[in-house]
Amino acid sequence: MNHMATPLTLFRNRLSHHWNTYRNAFFMIIDWVTGLYILVPAVLFAGYQYWSWWQEVPVWTESVPEFILWFLFIVFIQLGTIRWFIHEADVLFLTYSNQWMRPLYRYALCYYFVIQILSLSALLLFITPLAIHAYGWKPYELLLLLPLLLGAKGIQTTCIQWMECNYSGISRWIRIHCFRVGILLLVLTHLYYFRASMVYAFIEWIVLALGLTYTVKQRLNMRGSFGVDLEREHREQMRLTTLLVGDYTEKKPLFNVKRPRVIPPTERIYSKSEYTAAALLIKSYFRESGGILRYGQFTLLGMAAVAGPPLWLKILVWIILPLLFSYWFSFHIRMFRSHDFLRMLSGRWPVHGDTTAAFWFLLPYQLLLTVVIGMFSALGWWTVLLAIGAVAVCWMAGQSVLFYRGRE
Repeated sequence: MNHMATPLTLFRNRLSHHWNTYRNAFFMIIDWVTGLYILVPAVLFAGYQYWSWWQEVPVWTESVPEFILWFLFIVFIQLGTIRWFIHEADVLFLTYSNQWMRPLYRYALCYYFVIQILSLSALLLFITPLAIHAYGWKPYELLLLLPLLLGAKGIQTTCIQWMECNYSGISRWIRIHCFRVGILLLVLTHLYYFRASMVYAFIEWIVLALGLTYTVKQRLNMRGSFGVDLEREHREQMRLTTLLVGDYTEKKPLFNVKRPRVIPPTERIYSKSEYTAAALLIKSYFRESGGILRYGQFTLLGMAAVAGPPLWLKILVWIILPLLFSYWFSFHIRMFRSHDFLRMLSGRWPVHGDTTAAFWFLLPYQLLLTVVIGMFSALGWWTVLLAIGAVAVCWMAGQSVLFYRGRE
């Protein structure tokens, strides 16, 4: 155990293993196709929408009550628990030594509060443009919410874990949910009064600080909680396992249907032959030497072409460029289909495999051009309609591949 000579080193190794597990799970779920066609356009579109919130108040906020912000705060407080990063073998080697277990629990608690501060800061940053421009909040009022929500969540989490260790059955369920309701009422009361009276808010902060200090101290000094903490740790780990293998395990149907359904069950998108052929064409393009570079160059060229001209010229270029791009992509399809092995399957090649591949190949490119037009022309929510039009343009460009192939 030379590489684990201290509790801090042991905690770092377990935390590193924890994050590596989540990183591997992320790349297992989000492959490069999903990232390119769904994740990247979604992130870019969300970033553009957030930037537009700072420039102009969205019209839909007039029909959305301010209570929706309170609801987000309540959801933040109710979700999550403290992970202690303990293992079964700790009961044999570490539980009898306070020099190991107490520092491990202390490091895990510090890590929990760091994660909560970062999560809450991200939430407050997300709602800041709406709270300031639409609901008249002051920036310092949002900043003052940080210690309130962090203290309320810390008290709730530590007290619930204490109840889980000391009570069981229906008594524990009633105590935990009553305590959750009490914290909920406390937070709602604060949100209702703190903007009107800073004295009330200051008094509540002191009470929360004292309560958080006391509950954290009691939680760290609790004895006999290793079994309950270990069970909770296994439950948190199984959530990730359930997410990964849930779609691959056979589930017993709730009802045994003897007669055929009126609507047949849906199939996975890539179980159809045309999507399999499309995925094969797209992967073969990006696996070629320079395929990613050429795609990026054409994308940057298109973004520059639609950034400067007048709006009518931008729309015209926005329609013509994907047609040219699809013509270029048709050469790759022609070369790929000319392979000796694929010639053996020419009779079974899906009719719409080429058009489907061209559609998904052009969609992220066209959405990027749409975002650029919306940003440089200040279209606001009209960008959403333009994005719907981008899907139609990509479909039209995909159908043009059949025309190019027919001229071979």
